[in-house]
Amino acid sequence: MLDVEEVARLLDAAPDIKYPAALGVAHGAGLRMSEVAHLKADDIDSKRMLIRIEEVKCQRRPRVATPLSTN
Repeated sequence: MLDVEEVARLLDAAPDIKYPAALGVAHGAGLRMSEVAHLKADDIDSKRMLIRIEEVKCQRRPRVATPLSTN
């Protein structure tokens, strides 16, 4: 497990904004990186603070209503 300083260094080392954004979404919603990689803008419901996940490991049906963390 990484401590706060290690996470901050990891995010600061990212070459552009998409990497820290993807890592933040993955961590905040408890997603796998493969799930984050398949996200589209339409999958994010910012009003309800939910993410619709279509690509779920070992499942055929979508996982709906994954809450976004507000921390």
